[in-house]
Amino acid sequence: KLVMIKNKALLIPIIPLLVATPLLCTKASEWTSPDKKLHLGYGVAIGGVSAIALNFAEYRGNRPLTAALFCTSIGAAKEVYDEIDYGGADYKDFLVTGIGCVTSSYLVDYGLNLDVREDYVQLEWKKEF
Repeated sequence: KLVMIKNKALLIPIIPLLVATPLLCTKASEWTSPDKKLHLGYGVAIGGVSAIALNFAEYRGNRPLTAALFCTSIGAAKEVYDEIDYGGADYKDFLVTGIGCVTSSYLVDYGLNLDVREDYVQLEWKKEF
């Protein structure tokens, strides 16, 4: 075996990436439109910030799940607003936002960190085993 993963929970953040890759690489414009890229970006940003905030708050529960659910609920609320505003809710928007939420919230929990200093911003991966 080349890779052995003892903790199956480590596979959780990989699942959204496996789902997202064919969806975002397909030639179908409805999955690769600039709107979908914005949804993915906002999902990543909100999920990551939520997970970092829960880390700072020393939340004792399941931080990545809580951050992902919070972020996904924001995506759902946005789609409800779109439906009420102009009748344009799109399940693909919700799915792409959710993929970003889940991926970033679990990556933050597994050691991805944003180090912001006065003169630089650094993305780092630090996990103690």
